[in-house]
Amino acid sequence: MPQRPIGSFVPGHILVKFQSESADRAVRTVAAGYPLDLSLLAPIAEWLGSRVGAPLVVEQLQSGGWVRLAVDPEALAARIVASLTELDYVEDARIGPGGKQSIGAPLLRPVEVRIRPGTPQAKTLRKGSRDPRDKSFQGWIAQLEEHTALPLAAELNGNSLQLEPDLQRLTPSLLEKLEALPEIEAAQLNQLLESK
Repeated sequence: MPQRPIGSFVPGHILVKFQSESADRAVRTVAAGYPLDLSLLAPIAEWLGSRVGAPLVVEQLQSGGWVRLAVDPEALAARIVASLTELDYVEDARIGPGGKQSIGAPLLRPVEVRIRPGTPQAKTLRKGSRDPRDKSFQGWIAQLEEHTALPLAAELNGNSLQLEPDLQRLTPSLLEKLEALPEIEAAQLNQLLESK
């Protein structure tokens, strides 16, 4: 059956091909080994992650010298926790249990955030619990996105807030940043295919 791209992609995954001779050589060396030891490419993924603002890991080598990178969900959640605990009005932020996972995407565990009672943000949280479309609540989430430098998905859980990175918005942004790096020959989203 023929397959065609449907415009959907696996959130958190990007395929890259290196232009940098040293990175390309490292990929070829790993590809020649058996069994594959992807940990040898960890320094390259960490370096790329520092350049694009999100922790990355090498998930798979593919034909033609392509490397599938994935956002490291645990490191990303830890980064959100560290960023949020800098805020005066945050009483506690921690990585919660469970999580959501799209097909093929990394498992995202929510960051549970408790806000100090009596703060303006606690009032905004109460407004948001009554109406998540409340403009002050939405504006506050936008401020949290700016503070963490990440697009966030927010859910209300009683008097607490659950945040997780919005990989649907983050992934295209990472793609643009990777494409701009001189060490990258090509980059693309990990497209989902539909059988007809």
